[in-house]
Amino acid sequence: MSKNQKYQVCIIGGGPAGSTCAFMAKKLGISFIVIERKEFPKDKVCGDGITFGCLEILRAEGFDLTEIEKDGNLNYTKNIRFHNSKGENISINNNLFCTLERERLDSYLWNQIENKNKLERTTILDISRKQNVYEITITRDSGQQILEADFIIGADGYSSFIRRRFFPKLVYPKRISCRYYATSEILTTDTNEFYFIDGVKPGYFWIFPLSGKKFNTGVYLPNGTQEELFAIHRRFIEAKMGFLPDENDFKSWVIPNNIELDKLAINNVLLTGDAAGLCDPLFGHGIDNAIMSGIAAINSINYFISSNHKNFPIDEVYRYHLSVYFKDILYHSNEIMNKIEAGHLDILEYIKSVISK
Repeated sequence: MSKNQKYQVCIIGGGPAGSTCAFMAKKLGISFIVIERKEFPKDKVCGDGITFGCLEILRAEGFDLTEIEKDGNLNYTKNIRFHNSKGENISINNNLFCTLERERLDSYLWNQIENKNKLERTTILDISRKQNVYEITITRDSGQQILEADFIIGADGYSSFIRRRFFPKLVYPKRISCRYYATSEILTTDTNEFYFIDGVKPGYFWIFPLSGKKFNTGVYLPNGTQEELFAIHRRFIEAKMGFLPDENDFKSWVIPNNIELDKLAINNVLLTGDAAGLCDPLFGHGIDNAIMSGIAAINSINYFISSNHKNFPIDEVYRYHLSVYFKDILYHSNEIMNKIEAGHLDILEYIKSVISK
């Protein structure tokens, strides 16, 4: 076993939250290591949507997005169309979000990190705290190793090892989704579509154009089994495209919804992204929130270690940053979702009310 290496921050997980944490840490001069159990490029199932606002934040923080803009895979559409069960729909100009396949986005963000600061194909065996320093025992091809860090950032997704290890009582309400990549000549390539229709409300179906004639189609449900999810999604594809896809081509995942932002930090351990349950309860998007929570986590640590603010525990600093970024948005989305679920609000009425403001 090699000699322990010491870092200020150990980031667990190399997705959008973890990679953003790492990029920001380098920018701020914070020593760090990122541990990722898989190898990039890797597929990550999701809706592939990312908002314009999030892209602007990445640019403002120093990310050069020219690479992914020039390769033609960052897809900007003209409209967003919302449908309800009555056959009604409403369209708005799309000044909200574009689409980019997660494999490409994650690989881009991961590649912004220098090799010396990241470990792929690495498994965590144990984490223990000794004299205010965390010891992280890992194993990889080169054997076992112990790393040391002052702070731990859990960016390791819904099934987070860090959450289970340090936040055992933290359980999130969850919804489920599945994705099917379709190639079609008949679908509209300039419009992102949402279908809030009977059988899935307050969830919805979506159809998001990607580059070329490829589409991310999916369904977002408040409850149900994977089998039910696949069945209704296949019927939706059959109705929209005229064929019944193979069930093996569907991939499902859990969308964790957490609005208790005061429970995501303890003893210098911070949760971000899906590990923190920060998917939006209404529209289910998590990429933006993961990136924003990564920025919040590193800014909180930097505030703590680079100034005379150690009288304020890092846990409190992080809770403050999270509340600034997320509290109003997540509570509002949760309130709207509950109204739709209870039958007290039609999605088109809500969209019209937003547009009129």
